[in-house]
Parts: sequence; C-alpha cells; structure tokens
Amino acid sequence: MGGRLWRAHHINGLHFNIFGVYQFGTFGNEEISALSTALDLGYKLQDLTWTPQVAGSLQVSSGDSNPNDNRLETFNAMFPAGYYYGGGLIVQVGPANAIILQPELDLHPTTTLGIYLKGPFVWREDTADGLYNTPGNLIGVGSTNNKRYVGASPEILVTQELGRHAILSVSYYHFYRGGFLTQNRPISKDVDYFSTWLTFKF
Repeated sequence: MGGRLWRAHHINGLHFNIFGVYQFGTFGNEEISALSTALDLGYKLQDLTWTPQVAGSLQVSSGDSNPNDNRLETFNAMFPAGYYYGGGLIVQVGPANAIILQPELDLHPTTTLGIYLKGPFVWREDTADGLYNTPGNLIGVGSTNNKRYVGASPEILVTQELGRHAILSVSYYHFYRGGFLTQNRPISKDVDYFSTWLTFKF
C-alpha cells in the first residue's frame, strides 16, 4: 500500500517526487511489517548557461530489528530499478535496510550533450540487519559489526545524442567503503566501475 506526489522534471524551476510504501501481511507464521519512503527534489535553471539542475534524493527503507522474532521488517522492493537506488552502485547496494542520500548536479553544455555528477552515500537503516544487493540477496550479515555507514560512490555520467534515435553513454564511479565494509572484513575492497553503452530509441 502506498502513495505518490510529484511535479514533472521538465518544468523550469522546482520539481519533486515523493512516495511512500507500507508492506504488511504474513509469510508462513511470520508477520510482515516493512516500509519505504523517498524524496527526490531538484531545481532547474533553464535560463542559465549549460542549463544546470541541482538535485538530491533521500530513500529510507526499513530493516529487521530482530532476526529472532516472528516479524519480517526488511523492506522488499519486489522489482527494484538498480540505477534509481544509488546511481552507479547498480546491483551492489539495494533498497532493503538502506538509507541512501544522493546529491546531483546536471549540466547541458549543448542541446545534445549531458553531464551528470552524483554521489550516493549509503547507511544501514537498522544495524541488527545486514546489507542487501538490488535483487534483495543478503551480501553482508548484520552481526559482523555494529557500524551503520556502508560507503559512498561518486559518479560521472556523460551522454551524447547521436541524431534522433541514438544516445551514447559513458559512466565511471568509484565506491569508497565505509565502516560496515571495512571492520572485521579483511578481504573487502573498494570498487572502480567503467561502462559505456549505446541506446536506440524508436
């Protein structure tokens, strides 16, 4: 059960997207009680050079406070879009048991060239629960340590329109580990990720 309130991003000036979801029910003999909420906020300056847009988003999804009771409190996003939850983190960090804060600056030097700078910061919502990837698989148990901060991932994305039907995209990000991924985890390491792709639109 949820709701959404928004103002379209193509309008000059303020735009926003606010939504919240509450999950309830049962799974076997366990009670489901989980929630997620998000706020996307931005301001577009259409009349300035390079048409800058300053934006930010905050997503908070619940985690399980006690793995030994009969309540399931970890939010299940069902069909999550990895790029929405944390930018370039994609499948590394998902929306379950997560607080994701992401500032962003968009620039358009020409009508066909876009430069997007963003940097998501990730914390665990509940330190009793672990870390999940985008599909919802547990990739770090919560009992390893009590650190809440997971890490940050500054990213640059450049897009270039190639005529009416094609867009070339190039992206790079570096993931800096936080306390949850460094304390008592000797084999973990930072991540560098580079990708490029071509999109055709019909």
